[in-house]
Amino acid sequence: MLKIKQIYTVLVSYNATEQELNLVVNELLRQTSFVVICNNSKIDLIYHHPKIKVLNFGDNLGIARAQTLGMTWAYEDGADFVLQMDQDSLPDPDMVKLLLESYLALGIANYNIGLIGPRAYDRYSKKLQSNKSNLAFFQKGKIVVDFEGIDFVDSMISSGSLIPKIAFQKNGGMLDELFIDHVDLEYCWRLKANGFLIARNNKAKLAHRSGEGRLRFLIIFDVAVSAPIRHYYWFRNFLYLFNRNYVPTYWKLINAHKIIFRILFYPFFLNNGFERLKFMLLGLKDGFIKKMYSIDSIK
Repeated sequence: MLKIKQIYTVLVSYNATEQELNLVVNELLRQTSFVVICNNSKIDLIYHHPKIKVLNFGDNLGIARAQTLGMTWAYEDGADFVLQMDQDSLPDPDMVKLLLESYLALGIANYNIGLIGPRAYDRYSKKLQSNKSNLAFFQKGKIVVDFEGIDFVDSMISSGSLIPKIAFQKNGGMLDELFIDHVDLEYCWRLKANGFLIARNNKAKLAHRSGEGRLRFLIIFDVAVSAPIRHYYWFRNFLYLFNRNYVPTYWKLINAHKIIFRILFYPFFLNNGFERLKFMLLGLKDGFIKKMYSIDSIK
């Protein structure tokens, strides 16, 4: 008799409203065995439910550290898989079922899957995330023969990612010092360096919100808008990862150009432009010397 797989959700929360969090938690309780809430807020969360565990950290440890602690707790408690989620995402009703089914089928076909994720769409506009990007020419993604709707890709966003215990045992947790930006990318690349494949099931869907929207300027430029402080982490973490040999060369080259573009244009075309520039330059400085801050210490 086939053992029922125990899937634990690891949900990272940061200053979420009760309504926002409950919507996600209730859906995850329908689709997974257990929900571990990793609370990065200063105010404790309290849930009286036998299938919910809250890890109240009392401070913002960052997404990476929170995910690592949540995954460690889940696997020690008996999880076979961890589903990573954040408070801004909501899975379609059959998302987890489709991910697990495709993971098991790929395993039977001797594919060593370290992570499998869904195809994301914008939670508000309902627009599907494109399978194409400015990195598409360089990425080594490919359609999996005999598995309709399944692709092998270089990386996935963390939210909606299903990770088996064997991958965690070999790969470990997130790179905690990254704090927030590039955490999911680095984890996928490290999985690949350790012999695992990253898969995407295009039939499994995740409603997701990234950043604070997008802005078009000078007609041709369409950029994601984030809080100014996020530039610090983006710039710092890029340099921190630059010399790691498992990080793809195409990513290094394209993002080196993005650094130049952001420094030259963001201060003049985005709100709080010079505050953004301050964080960019600080991120460059700390990235060069590999000095890793927490968010509170640089505000």
